[in-house]
Amino acid sequence: MPGPSRVARWCTLLGVLLLSFGCGTDSGAEVAAGRYRLYVEGSVTDTLRGPALLRRQGNEHVGIELGPQDGPGMSIELTSRGGDDNGPAQVRTGRYNVMAAGLRTSSREASLTGALAVLSVAGIQFVGTRGHLSVTRVEEDAVAATLRLEMDGRASGSPGERSVHVTGVLRARAP
Repeated sequence: MPGPSRVARWCTLLGVLLLSFGCGTDSGAEVAAGRYRLYVEGSVTDTLRGPALLRRQGNEHVGIELGPQDGPGMSIELTSRGGDDNGPAQVRTGRYNVMAAGLRTSSREASLTGALAVLSVAGIQFVGTRGHLSVTRVEEDAVAATLRLEMDGRASGSPGERSVHVTGVLRARAP
């Protein structure tokens, strides 16, 4: 049977491991209202922070703009059930899976619950290929969410394919 000091060392090691896995960069950390934080890892590594705006785009779509229009950041377009002639699209709590950009070609497909995502960072545009945006809270003119995305992109003038993994949190507000 192991001695007390050996048991204490194992318990300490186990505690450190549990804390390190439970306190990752995307463990539900909060951001202020109207702000976002993204962690980009892969062919580009960066942490992006800034304003998060919620925009209605007709009756079928809701847009989320993370960052300045002409700088690094992300644009997300949510397609939502319920957006039709009876009223504007409504964001609901739950998971919005990433859709390939070419999937939304008809009004029937626009009724899917999904997300299109484009990231601009380090002179490269990345497009979401897999992952999800999880909406955790919806208010009249605000949305809180976490995201976990795989994205592919190309740099202008660079023939190589690039990819990144993006995690983050946001609390977008209507202007």
